[in-house]
Amino acid sequence: GYLITIVICAISILHYLGINNLNDYSLLGFFIIILLNAFILAMNQSKAYKKIDNLSKDKEECLLTQKLMEATFLLNSTLNLDEVLDKLLNFLKQLVPYDSASFFMEENNQFNIMAGSGFKNIDDIHKIHINKKDDKLFKEIYETNTILLVSNVKEDPRFTHYMSQTNIESWMGIPIIFKNKIIGILTLDSLQKNIYTKNHCDIALSFSHHAGTAIANAKLHGKTKKLACIDPLTNLYNRRSFFELANISFDKAKLSLQPISSIMIDIDDFKKINDCLGHHTGDLVLKRLSKVCLENLNKNHILGRFGGEEFIILLPGTPFKEAEIIGENLRSAIENNPLIIRKSDSIRITSSLGVASLTPTVQDLDYLCIAADKAMYRAKSLGKNKVISINLDSKSSLYSAE
Repeated sequence: GYLITIVICAISILHYLGINNLNDYSLLGFFIIILLNAFILAMNQSKAYKKIDNLSKDKEECLLTQKLMEATFLLNSTLNLDEVLDKLLNFLKQLVPYDSASFFMEENNQFNIMAGSGFKNIDDIHKIHINKKDDKLFKEIYETNTILLVSNVKEDPRFTHYMSQTNIESWMGIPIIFKNKIIGILTLDSLQKNIYTKNHCDIALSFSHHAGTAIANAKLHGKTKKLACIDPLTNLYNRRSFFELANISFDKAKLSLQPISSIMIDIDDFKKINDCLGHHTGDLVLKRLSKVCLENLNKNHILGRFGGEEFIILLPGTPFKEAEIIGENLRSAIENNPLIIRKSDSIRITSSLGVASLTPTVQDLDYLCIAADKAMYRAKSLGKNKVISINLDSKSSLYSAE
């Protein structure tokens, strides 16, 4: 291009000097020079824009990497599953926009919401249970092992199972993955149509791998902690865990001057059951009694295996008369729920119970439990299958038998 321009300029100069008879092409030459300069400037500007665009993308990737590293540190800063899920939902909003979000975890082929954010009534959300086999959305996520994006919820028939009353427009289902296995599903809801892009999906998928490690660690910690607190045979609190919880409740009762009661339970003739029918049958008897007790106590009561065939119960906020009634109800329920070995064979289970109550002032938990233990041994000495009750506030005792 420059050569053509130089030639045209040379011809024009020769024309002015009268050396040649060719026409004057100087204007054309200047036009070509301007055109070439404009073209070169445009090319340089295009290269500059490409560099800026690449730098911008590199910066975004760098920021995303920093965010993911920050998320990894934040999620692994605790081993409490509830805290991990709460941090997960809050941090994800910085990367992917949403109006509400839920974390589902599978249990017995059913998805239950373990955490939620952005909902007006979180209690209603926790009532949602989704069958794994029936829900097409979650089934597709499990089959593809990747994110599922729905741009228009209202026109998608797959939401009829559990979102028929919702006002969301866009939805994203994110598999939370650990060691190539889905351990949960995170769903994001938006009130805007077509809000989620491929970039959002890529970010969410990267985030899900970081979140998967933190959630798996928290679940493992929870299981380990549970194994340390729970008696493996009866699934009740073991002795150490029972007294940790019971001491907290007892201290609260002492501060508020509220009545508190304890019940000790001992299975009658348990050694005979083990000696005559074997330890396996003895284990079944222990499980049976545990189940009966759980069915007849409420969530505020603390039930634990004291050791061997003895069980202990703490009844916070329970006065003497009410504790006595609970004790008698337990005795009756245990007696009326024999262990069925075969259709024509069953083992009758009876127990001796000691009930003690007080309104604590200077006393400690041991004082209450020792009194219940003494009352229980009194019941055994009086013929078994009885309830002995003692009111430590009045130091009066009362026993009831069948």
